[in-house]
Amino acid sequence: MYYPPGIRAVETTANIRTQLYSLPYGDQAISIAKDVFDFVGGFPDQCLMEDYELVSLLRKRAALIPKLCDLCEKEELKIIPGKAALCSPRRWQKFGVLYVTFMNSKFVNLYCGGMTPD
Repeated sequence: MYYPPGIRAVETTANIRTQLYSLPYGDQAISIAKDVFDFVGGFPDQCLMEDYELVSLLRKRAALIPKLCDLCEKEELKIIPGKAALCSPRRWQKFGVLYVTFMNSKFVNLYCGGMTPD
């Protein structure tokens, strides 16, 4: 399988971003318990940025836990050790690493600035 130049750097920086900022995206195989998924309302019903919004909801929930219950364990986002999840590289292959990385960053910034995903 062809992997475009720079894709390994994207993988590495995505993992670093997740570890430092607890900010994974959907192509990093987000895995959560069903009761937690149900508690935050499942995936947001939107065509883009649903993974970003889901992580935002999870972060808000994790921030509430200590305030609601002193006996609850602290919840956190973390990378689970083991074999890596596989994600299709076809978007990266078709458009290239620089373009896809730029567009991903642009969409995140527009979304955080208030633009709706529709």
